[in-house]
Amino acid sequence: MAAVIMKADRWNAGIASMQAGSPDDWRGVAGASNLVHVNQEALAACLEAAAKAKKGRRCTITVPAQ
Repeated sequence: MAAVIMKADRWNAGIASMQAGSPDDWRGVAGASNLVHVNQEALAACLEAAAKAKKGRRCTITVPAQ
């Protein structure tokens, strides 16, 4: 419904709804997404190593400067 009312695709209508409904939570979601995006390779390697070891594992990521 939001997409129809906003005349946007569902993805962008959802983003706009989240931003309007809870700006602080949306910033958290966007920040977490950015961390995952810039660390895709490191996270994939870490997930693979954890799966092989069959236990949790500590991994190093890069946190970009704001």
